[in-house]
Amino acid sequence: MVAYGNPFAPEDTIQSFKDKMWGLYDIGLGLHLNSKLKQSLPDLAKYTPKETMDIYRNGLYNESYRLTSIDSHIIAPMFGFEDSMAYYKASRISGSLHKIKRCPTMFLQSWDDILMDRCFPADEIRQSSNVLLACTQRGGHCCHL
Repeated sequence: MVAYGNPFAPEDTIQSFKDKMWGLYDIGLGLHLNSKLKQSLPDLAKYTPKETMDIYRNGLYNESYRLTSIDSHIIAPMFGFEDSMAYYKASRISGSLHKIKRCPTMFLQSWDDILMDRCFPADEIRQSSNVLLACTQRGGHCCHL
């Protein structure tokens, strides 16, 4: 398996994601995703309770257009998390790499990825025979292609 540009500890890197490049990633990705989610609201409403849809609409129309706002108001509640920080902590890869036993996994990252702040669990990766961290000198955040 190959994982590309994943944060190993999203709860530790989220502030950097919000702040780097004046919040450009957070706002730019949020604007794009916000418009896509608004388009899918009618379909989602067919299968979602009204109270839940009100939460989603509030997050899309009354909050900032940041990706982190979408995480707080839509993604976290959609998957049963109390807030975005609980969601980030649950999606943490660091601390669980020892559980990768049956499927060799390579994480492809870049040293110049300004969003990750080089938060790679190097010691944990070294201790696993099924995990490989491949870091290129350049590539930014998911821009190798």
